[in-house]
Amino acid sequence: MRILHFVTSFLPKLGGLQVSVYNIARTLQKRGHSVAVYTWKSERADKGFETVYGINVYRYGIRNINGKIRMLKIPCRLFQQYFDYLALQKLVQEYDLLHVHAPTYGGYFPKYTRSLISIYGWANALKKVKKPSILTFHKTPSKDEIGAFLKELRNADMATSVSKPLAKALNIEYIPDGVDTDVFKPISHQKDDKFFNIIYPARIEKGKKQDLLVKVIAQLNRRNVKIIFVGPVSDKFYYTELMKKIRKLNIQAIFMEAEYLHMPKVYNMADLVVFTAEYIGLPLGVLEAMACGKPVIALKHALIADGIKNNENVLLVSNEKELKIAMQILLEDEEKRKKIGQKAREFALSYDWKHIVKRYEEKYVRVLEK
Repeated sequence: MRILHFVTSFLPKLGGLQVSVYNIARTLQKRGHSVAVYTWKSERADKGFETVYGINVYRYGIRNINGKIRMLKIPCRLFQQYFDYLALQKLVQEYDLLHVHAPTYGGYFPKYTRSLISIYGWANALKKVKKPSILTFHKTPSKDEIGAFLKELRNADMATSVSKPLAKALNIEYIPDGVDTDVFKPISHQKDDKFFNIIYPARIEKGKKQDLLVKVIAQLNRRNVKIIFVGPVSDKFYYTELMKKIRKLNIQAIFMEAEYLHMPKVYNMADLVVFTAEYIGLPLGVLEAMACGKPVIALKHALIADGIKNNENVLLVSNEKELKIAMQILLEDEEKRKKIGQKAREFALSYDWKHIVKRYEEKYVRVLEK
């Protein structure tokens, strides 16, 4: 089959969405399909066409539409949709279908207007050339995003979600994220025993609740603990406040970004991985850490996936008090860390992309047969 993927940003920008789309495309390509990605230009990537880690990538639109001139943000987004409408009409004709990775436009407009302002360039382009589409939701919507999500859903021929609760709520197919277990695996390396490294892989923003981890570390009063925050800063105000708190509490912490193929080395630096975000489903960062054989602590109500077993392949907590207790246990019990890490690796093997992508292939066949 010939599959074109549409995502609003792609590698080298590093995030769960970008990594997920790359791995779906790469695995499909390995399985003999013709695959390409259509995305937007950005500050870090403004070439009209390039190959990224073996994937053909087409970039269209207005460069740096995430710029500092806020008053131009909405007009730029509307123009971007028009670019998509024109570009996809031509590009998608070379492919059998378009796989859209949502959210696309809605998330970039003011609250309560997201479903009204968007003109859905990709959907109107497909209507023009009569090509089928499959839509994958990569996040759970907030209250003000629901209208935009439902509008995207109505525009697609078939839909899936990486979140099991969202899939159930929308009555659509559930296909979780996966992980390349040949890339993300335990790697032996020389470790600095001076520090106990806790890694939190996520964008720096309020919703990821990095401040909760800092607060609990301060309560533990362990000076040999170092937090390594891995991810781009998407909320500068939150980052500034987080830095103030780290300095005030005298916490050892570093912030870093890493390219996708360097992430296995980063995870293998960890003694423990903590994920305190309210993300409902199976975050890619959690899955990658588990594939590397690392013990993970996450929120009980947020980490929902088949095969997750509390106190066996992961530690799940409900609140700040339980997080403190779980971290104290794993800080002091190396044997327990090893056992959970081993079980975590076994769990991750069942989520290898080669298994996940077969389920997408089945959906492609179904949508083409309609």
